[in-house]
Amino acid sequence: MYLEVFAELFVELLVIVLVFADVVKQLHALLHQVLANHLQSRSHRMVTFSVRLIKTKERHWSELMPA
Repeated sequence: MYLEVFAELFVELLVIVLVFADVVKQLHALLHQVLANHLQSRSHRMVTFSVRLIKTKERHWSELMPA
């Protein structure tokens, strides 16, 4: 009797652990994707800002130093 109850509870616990592990795996994949997209977007903005800054400096220098 007790062994059957223990076996049923063990199976239910195993199912819960497996479902929880799958949820953690899916959450990890989602966070990885979100963070990768965020870093890619952030690096794109940094490059765009740097290019604009360089162009502004070049324009400024060309105004100061006429040919």
